Amino acid sequence: MNNSEQREYKLKEMTISLTADNIVESIFNENVKELTMEGVEESMNALRALNKINSKPKGGLTEMPSFYVNKKIVQQYTTTNVLMPVALGIVAESFAARLMGNLFLTLRERFWSSKEDYPVKVFKEREEALEWVRGYVRKASRGE
Repeated sequence: MNNSEQREYKLKEMTISLTADNIVESIFNENVKELTMEGVEESMNALRALNKINSKPKGGLTEMPSFYVNKKIVQQYTTTNVLMPVALGIVAESFAARLMGNLFLTLRERFWSSKEDYPVKVFKEREEALEWVRGYVRKASRGE
């Protein structure tokens, strides 16, 4: 890996990074109370850049916000195929975040146009989600 490659992007609404074990983490910045279409595009650009760092299988880990997110923004995140992770763990610590996570899954099923599907699961705990995603990354790295 080239040391000049940027592995973390601190954006207006979230921080997106690629961990050493090839998991792309998307974490909302403190004090963010709403998501915007500009933030979606900024996030997609960061994901494109992180995806180019290496060709190894990548997992995804994201937080679900505990605040309301406009349906159009949720749809933008659910229909993009910028990053095709081998698995996506969604961390939803609060009840409101779990509702958003379930909305994400419902919209993903309804609007997902890619023929390449991958497992997605909502978790209460970050560590549990990380372990689940790591398992899929390890399997994919071995060619399973």
